[in-house]
Amino acid sequence: MGNCCKCQSESTQSLPRQSSNASIKSTPRTPQKTKDIDREEFAKQCLERHNEYRAKHKVQPLKLSAELSAFSQDWADQLAKTQTVDHRPNNKYGENLWWRSCRGSGCESFKVHGGDAVDDWYGEIVKYKFGTEPKNLDAGHLTQVLWATSEYLGVGLARSGDSTIVVCNYNPPGNYKGEFAEMVPPVGGWKDKPTPTKRPGMGFAAASETTELFAKETLRIHNEYRAKHGVPALSLDAEVSKFAQAWADHLAEKNQFVHRNNSPYGENIFWSSASASAKMMCDSWYGEEAGYNYDVDPFKSGAGLKSGHFTQMVWKQSKSLGVGRAFTKSGAMIAVANYSPRGNIIGQFTANVMPVGKRR
Repeated sequence: MGNCCKCQSESTQSLPRQSSNASIKSTPRTPQKTKDIDREEFAKQCLERHNEYRAKHKVQPLKLSAELSAFSQDWADQLAKTQTVDHRPNNKYGENLWWRSCRGSGCESFKVHGGDAVDDWYGEIVKYKFGTEPKNLDAGHLTQVLWATSEYLGVGLARSGDSTIVVCNYNPPGNYKGEFAEMVPPVGGWKDKPTPTKRPGMGFAAASETTELFAKETLRIHNEYRAKHGVPALSLDAEVSKFAQAWADHLAEKNQFVHRNNSPYGENIFWSSASASAKMMCDSWYGEEAGYNYDVDPFKSGAGLKSGHFTQMVWKQSKSLGVGRAFTKSGAMIAVANYSPRGNIIGQFTANVMPVGKRR
């Protein structure tokens, strides 16, 4: 329905602690000397920041809902427990997710402000053109924050190790196809309210680009990143793409987001609540590079595979790429990338995952 966060990913062999794409930010901050986070105070801060921004755009203020906050808190606790950042399946409310971590000295007292997530979401305003129907949800957090007919806000907050997870739910939900021009006014509101576009159905539209073009763009971006790491380019393989497409179709039909069991190939999968570009998908995967230690095997060190999308993308011995993409009935996009030979093999990371600008 109104799921707003642009994308969530699940990497080969393990779930990541952050998603990419840009929808969830992890900007390091100076730790504050407060150990515990007061959830009630945090929720009030979050509500206030939402309404500060909504006032700038002349839309009604949100009201904090205890019931909706309990709903949000339940999911935040689940994400913290599983160390994932994924949308709640079949959510009838709008939803924004946010993640931030602190590493190093002083992080035992690290604290975030209730407005931090909202500030990051509102920052997407630089990507958004008011008065038009967007081609994608690059600014999906922003539009849900400002959606004119949303009335109630729920806020959930949880900690997982060095990470803080925030879940906000909105009722009624936003981000309906055909209603953006009317429901997301610019700063100062509408002087002459635009004519709303006809709403063809719930959820966001599929991408205009074909799956073939999507696959070619996915290949191009992969090879740009691989070149940075001094490893050979991949080539598109029709057989591997057929394999990837079959799994993407299966996931879309079943409305699931899981890896194929016993796959002979490496696999990255991607989910977006609406159509997403190949660049958005690949950038989300490659964004895990920031947390990767090139000097140690992640399995042998005990760290686990937290950068599995990235490592599969640049795995030196992988030669072929297959890409599949499908859409659920609600308009969500699921993409599957398969790699041959497969990557992310225990004991082979240091020989196959090269630092930027270096060759082995």
